[in-house]
Amino acid sequence: MGIWETFLEYLDADPETRIPKFSLVLQSLITTLFDRSLFSTNGSKLVQLDDVDKDEDGETEMQTFFRVCINLLSEIGDVAPQSIIELAVPRLEALKQPLFSLHEYSQSSLVSLSDSRRFVATVYDTKTILRIFGGLRPYLISNFESTFNLTEQIFKLNLDILQYVYQRQLLFMAPLFADLELEILSILHGFMSWLSAFESHSRSQPAVFDRFMELVFRTMEEVVKLIDVKIPESIQLVASSLLKSLFSTVRPLRIFGTQQLLVTMEKIQRIPEISLNVQVQLYTAVTGLFLLPSHNVPMNEQLWEPRELALSQFLAPFVQNIFELCNTINSQNSAEVANRLQGKFRILKNIIWDIQTEPKSVKVILEKSIHQTIPLFVNLFKMYSYQDNEEMMFTLLDFFYAVLKTLKSQVDIEIISTCLGTIFTFLEGEQGSLLLNPRTRRHPEILCRFLDILTFLVDDPTTSDLDKRYLNFILKLCLDLFPNLSQDDTRIRESLLSLCYKLLLNKSALISEISSSTDDISTKILQFFGSAFNLEEIENAIFILESLRNLEEKSNIFSKRSFFILRSNFLTLFLRTLLDKGSAIPQDEVISTIFAIISSAMNWDYFENEFLPAFVNEGVRDPQDRMSLLLKLKNVKDFPTFSTRIVEFMDDFAYFHTK
Repeated sequence: MGIWETFLEYLDADPETRIPKFSLVLQSLITTLFDRSLFSTNGSKLVQLDDVDKDEDGETEMQTFFRVCINLLSEIGDVAPQSIIELAVPRLEALKQPLFSLHEYSQSSLVSLSDSRRFVATVYDTKTILRIFGGLRPYLISNFESTFNLTEQIFKLNLDILQYVYQRQLLFMAPLFADLELEILSILHGFMSWLSAFESHSRSQPAVFDRFMELVFRTMEEVVKLIDVKIPESIQLVASSLLKSLFSTVRPLRIFGTQQLLVTMEKIQRIPEISLNVQVQLYTAVTGLFLLPSHNVPMNEQLWEPRELALSQFLAPFVQNIFELCNTINSQNSAEVANRLQGKFRILKNIIWDIQTEPKSVKVILEKSIHQTIPLFVNLFKMYSYQDNEEMMFTLLDFFYAVLKTLKSQVDIEIISTCLGTIFTFLEGEQGSLLLNPRTRRHPEILCRFLDILTFLVDDPTTSDLDKRYLNFILKLCLDLFPNLSQDDTRIRESLLSLCYKLLLNKSALISEISSSTDDISTKILQFFGSAFNLEEIENAIFILESLRNLEEKSNIFSKRSFFILRSNFLTLFLRTLLDKGSAIPQDEVISTIFAIISSAMNWDYFENEFLPAFVNEGVRDPQDRMSLLLKLKNVKDFPTFSTRIVEFMDDFAYFHTK
């Protein structure tokens, strides 16, 4: 196969000249690949491939063979798509009749051996041909108008197969059909960008608008059927993901107010309890349809009123169910209700996160539909923290964090203040102390989410009154946490670093007011930055380097007393990082930070005349070697030269150190 890939690269370099010249070779290759990958033409050889045991790549021998053949056909499709289409279309047409007759002998107890083989061959060949068309997707989309009828035909055939397999209940006959359904759902998912182009095309071509809406409604209908407890969860997940892609990629504006949409929403609301993962996909898909603005449509033409009404009607039973669950909690059913509430709040959290970057008008609509659920946080968090239900506590914090990050400006400030008061009361109490102590901490993700909420609080300018009230406690929490982090607390350290950075960036004046002459809190925070600079925690190390440079840019941190007394420690730390050739921390990040430190007021002379001689004297014994090293960085004050010289300096230092 590698030889043919090289051949295709050769053709692609000069397609106008070389493809006509080698057209017979190319046609022969395409025909051979088709014939070898279909049971109808190569069944005797294909059945000899192992389709049970998986290799190291996670595929069976047969799966690998099909993948390689189809990938090569996809590469051919980049240079000669029409040649593949000319062979694929008649083969697909030939498969329709046997495919849609499968139920006649799949349900019979008198299936002959030849029928059984034909049964398997038909399903496999259908999957293969459809995957070949899937590989042509870039060509079909980029040549939308010229390939429109063909692509529409392929799209409809995929829907026909979904409908056929579901109606005949073939999903329950053989795992082969489940694989076929998954393959079709995946192919349809890939064609959502084509459907989006169809939507744009239908705006300027009213004659094809009905055809577009027919495809949208048909896709909705066939996909929603597959979200059912009787269907394997793997298919439900892919089906709900396809529905989400349909609503988020295509975003059909003129779907609102249609009877078909109303019927589909009612079907979804009546779906019995399915897995939480499927529910999350399903609810975010539907709410995304109502909330996400349609493409290339002015904001004042987005039909916000019918969207708001549809969203409210869809979420009303969901919100009502949350209140019903809250009203039924008692000592006997508390754990059971907690599990159900946990699912509800996880769904709400995902709905909120999905619109984080959307315009204010979108957030206003969502807040109106779910605003009643936000105050529930207070009593539920108090109750489940008292019961020490850590999973429920984390879910509620996760939900509130999403509200803060996305909907805070839409939510009443008193509600936000009350929720924050509940959080601080918990942290100041005995349970909060247990959470901060590594010996009694059982759920580090709860502490991380607390820290994320506090980070938002000190970073958001609209919460200035709130964070003044709690700043002393936040600083005390940080100072108490610094010495209590173990080597394994990487995620907590990451959240704490982010909080400390925002404190120094936004609250340095308030911190200075709180600090005493003998107890500089900013210095302690910077000491934590130094202690957290771990060569094994690459992301945290890079964050520290970037944070220090940003603090210098925004507030000249390197010239302040809080850093001034630590500059030697940081310079030594970063130079030793450059010495470690095995470090994965990007060298340019370290060099940029060193240069930023020594370029600030009062630090360049210190670097050349005090720090560098002491650093060299400690690591190099020979006086001549010391002098050679010091001269490398003498009066080097432009960054390009410095970045080159510092690397040479460290290489020579490492060599002289071992002499």
